[in-house]
Amino acid sequence: MSKPNNVLIIGAGVDCTKGIDLPPANRLLPEIAKFLEGEGKEFEQKLRAALPGLRFTFKRFIKSSIDDLSKKDIGELRTLVVKVQQVVKGIKDDKDPIKKQGKLITLLFERLVTIQEASQLDDEIIELIKEVFGSKAEDVEVTDSVIDFHKVTLSDTFKNVMRMTLQQSLGTDTNAVAEALGGDMLDIEQLLVQKFLGFYNEHDADIKNYLYISWCFWAYLVHKQRDILGNLKGKEVPFYTGIPEDTKAISLNYTIFLEQAVGNAHAIYFHGDLRKYIRMDTRYLTTIERFEERDIKVILDEEIIPNIDLAPNEGVDRKLVVPALVPPLRIKPILSRSYIELWHRADEWIGSADKVVIVGYSLSTSDEHFNDILRAHRGKVKFDIVGPGVLSDAFQKRCEKVFGIAPNAWSKTKVQKQDALNSDGLRLIKAKADEVDLDELFKS
Repeated sequence: MSKPNNVLIIGAGVDCTKGIDLPPANRLLPEIAKFLEGEGKEFEQKLRAALPGLRFTFKRFIKSSIDDLSKKDIGELRTLVVKVQQVVKGIKDDKDPIKKQGKLITLLFERLVTIQEASQLDDEIIELIKEVFGSKAEDVEVTDSVIDFHKVTLSDTFKNVMRMTLQQSLGTDTNAVAEALGGDMLDIEQLLVQKFLGFYNEHDADIKNYLYISWCFWAYLVHKQRDILGNLKGKEVPFYTGIPEDTKAISLNYTIFLEQAVGNAHAIYFHGDLRKYIRMDTRYLTTIERFEERDIKVILDEEIIPNIDLAPNEGVDRKLVVPALVPPLRIKPILSRSYIELWHRADEWIGSADKVVIVGYSLSTSDEHFNDILRAHRGKVKFDIVGPGVLSDAFQKRCEKVFGIAPNAWSKTKVQKQDALNSDGLRLIKAKADEVDLDELFKS
């Protein structure tokens, strides 16, 4: 009898497991900012010196994020309000200063939403414009609103409240309200996406910003990975050591833990690898020699800075290297031919699997390329999806988009004593990564 062909897919939630303790996505940028002011300070200074004219700072990013608030649509603003409201609701003591801070921010955002809603042109106004001006109505250039919010300036009161709260999320005096607001407004993945576009439109400032942010991100992750392994001191890495033998595994993370657990032949790093970098003009993928032994500052001095030349030469592309971390764009950029082959192999693994178990991955809309692979194999392969938030209405809606399962099609069940939902070969299991037995999931 042949061995079952099992495939494990792991997302960011796995590396938040106790004992690994990488911060969740909404805490990454604040943690990076603190790292650059502490143990990563010398790395940051050397990198900045290699990028003349670089103006990006996290403080300046906070300012621009606040200025952009007036440009967000009503739905985006409501999402921010809801996140802060959820934090406020969870604090029982009405005199708690954090609860009062959350209430203040909620009221300010509600004012902004109210102004936007009140300025919206309704159907009655638009119809009247057409009736009054007839064939010349097009000359009116009808917009959605009475006010052009792209030109609106927020008051100093609003800006200062937001600035002080967001600075809290980057500092040591953070709190739940600051994290809720900062997690949405200071999203490093979205920041990388915005700046990566500079490579397409040849915008020098964005290219420099991307080089700076991505290499700072890389340095933080390498430092954190080494810290985790040092703290474990040879002990088993939580979750990863529970992966059954001969399991093929696809990681949407960058940490080395998966390859250490299953071996190179059984691991695919879908979004890239901390041990590699890409030269943007040739798309050549390079592996950093003796990666585990060398200090990040040494790698910066010996391999990163010497391979960055921003001076334009006629007829010659500038020499730029970026970490082999694929930006979370909905349409994946082809950084190197190697990724085409990698993604094709991941597709084949999933398509030929007897069972696929997904742990710690939220079916994020920024990973539509990967979601398309899952979507293509729905109905042919059995899936289990494990995570603490998988039974929520929001996650069920994501399942509907990816797998075509309507929210009313689920049946309640139990899997390994955990609450779960089941629908025609797909199960959602409410549990943290280390609360399930992977071997049993693959067998069930």
